[in-house]
Amino acid sequence: MMKSSRWMSAALAICLTAGIASAGEYKVTGAHNCCGACSKAISEALTSVEGVSDIVAKPKTTEITFSAPDDKTARKAVNKLGFAGFHGEVSGGKNVKYNEKAVCVEAGKVDKLTLVGVHNCCPGCAKAVDAAIEKVEGVKGHKYTKNKKGVIVSGNFDALALVNSLNEAGFHVRKPLSKEEREKKKKAE
Repeated sequence: MMKSSRWMSAALAICLTAGIASAGEYKVTGAHNCCGACSKAISEALTSVEGVSDIVAKPKTTEITFSAPDDKTARKAVNKLGFAGFHGEVSGGKNVKYNEKAVCVEAGKVDKLTLVGVHNCCPGCAKAVDAAIEKVEGVKGHKYTKNKKGVIVSGNFDALALVNSLNEAGFHVRKPLSKEEREKKKKAE
């Protein structure tokens, strides 16, 4: 009986250790999170990814933490955060980062640029987006799209500098897909 009990204890310890070793903690720092609605949107984005747990996103902080069973799941979670409009520096795991190819913006001067995916739930968000846009040299003005999830920027400015400024302010944005790209995406689904 004693040997059986030790064997079961050892087996349980191995199982528990294996469970802990395969899971990881991930942190995103610098994300915009000015209010309860921001925190709720962050939590909703992360909980939409199967396997993500232990989410902490307190309002008025720029740190988001969560657990995921592996780096593949964590990458999905980070990209869901990006799609929800939140950006920051990712730590934890190996090669867990935002999919920058999905942004579809290259360096170079433009007169006008529309970006979508802007998280803009309250006046605090709008103020932070406005400040990030105004920092970019050559921007003359901007206006929000009807649904306030996009912004149209005009002037003579570097497109990538605009994206980088918004990312530094904690917002993840992307260029909208063209009609052809949307149709191609629909067919692929």
